[in-house]
Formats: sequence, structure tokens, C-alpha cells
Amino acid sequence: QGYHRIDSDLVLPRVRAAIEKDCDLIAQGGAEKEAVVEHALATFQAKYGYFVSEIGRMDPLFEASFSVHEGSQGTPFCRCGLTRRYLNLIP
Repeated sequence: QGYHRIDSDLVLPRVRAAIEKDCDLIAQGGAEKEAVVEHALATFQAKYGYFVSEIGRMDPLFEASFSVHEGSQGTPFCRCGLTRRYLNLIP
């Protein structure tokens, strides 16, 4: 559900189908392997960058599944490298 919220292509078979089609073109001599690989890598690099920039859209899904531990807030343990929020250690 979270991946769909950010980029459905990460879940649906469209990207894989496009790469398989490009592989068929290589096999038939209609495309160069290097160009197809470069295009696929650029596509996934762009998708990764977009996913990272939109990761906050997954927070509501986590908040719906996880709650604060009752009776103990824990102690600050470490900081998330992405959000810079403190993660609490709950003994």
C-alpha cells in the first residue's frame, strides 16, 4: 500500500514489462545493450530519488499500524539519518 502511495510502478509490472520488451529488442538487433541498460538504470535512479523525496507519505501508514508504547516513552537512543527524529529505546 505504501509503495502504491508513492510510485505504483514499483509494485505493478509495467516497468519490468518495458525492460523485457527492450531485452527482446536487443535480441532482435533493434537496440544496443548498453543503451537499454543505461536507460533502465536512469529510470530506477530517478524512481529511487523520487521515492526518497516522498518517503514522508508512508508515515500515516506506519502511524496507523504502530502506536506509542503505553506507560513508557522510552529514552532517546539514536537519531534517524533521514528524518533526524530521535528513536526511543523502550526497555
